[in-house]
Amino acid sequence: MAIKYDKDVAFFEDICTVEEAEEFVVWIKEQKEPKLNLESLEHMHTALLQTILFFKPEILKLPNDNFFQDILCL
Repeated sequence: MAIKYDKDVAFFEDICTVEEAEEFVVWIKEQKEPKLNLESLEHMHTALLQTILFFKPEILKLPNDNFFQDILCL
């Protein structure tokens, strides 16, 4: 799995695929104040991106990719 969960923080690593979207939605809905660490992210499926944009969790660290930085900082 490219998403690892530690209490209220989800760590996105490498390439995060659509297969991880359902588990991520369940996790984020269960959290009072979800946080994301995207520092090691290379690419994520749009289903994950849409979930992040919908729930607006706190992002502790942005990915290095300029495309994702621009979208997530809207």
